[in-house]
Amino acid sequence: GVQTCALPICIELKTLDECLAPEVRLGVAKLDVEGHELAVLRGAPRTLAQLRDVVFEDFGAYPTPAMALLEEAGFQIFALHRTLFRPILVSADRRGMPRDADPNYLATRDPERVRRRFVPAGWRVLRRLP
Repeated sequence: GVQTCALPICIELKTLDECLAPEVRLGVAKLDVEGHELAVLRGAPRTLAQLRDVVFEDFGAYPTPAMALLEEAGFQIFALHRTLFRPILVSADRRGMPRDADPNYLATRDPERVRRRFVPAGWRVLRRLP
């Protein structure tokens, strides 16, 4: 890690791969890093290799550098749109979404699984698949 200091606080910076022990296995990651998605993803090649899904925000237009990195790593990207009855998936370029929609995305290695997960209405999208 790198140590950086600004008065009055010193913090140690580490990559995601440095923070997670090699034996830790993850299927899903949620990034909420306020615009630093690319830096986090660049510091996580080992972690990315094992992930099935990554949920993240991105305020740029498709394809942003973070999205390109995920696609190069084998992920397919969907924009997420919240409706009254359920979240829905749309293309990464956000065609058909309201302009003021939240900038949420789902990157996945298993797009068919994701499509099946988003069919039920309401909170049932989160139930276990058979």
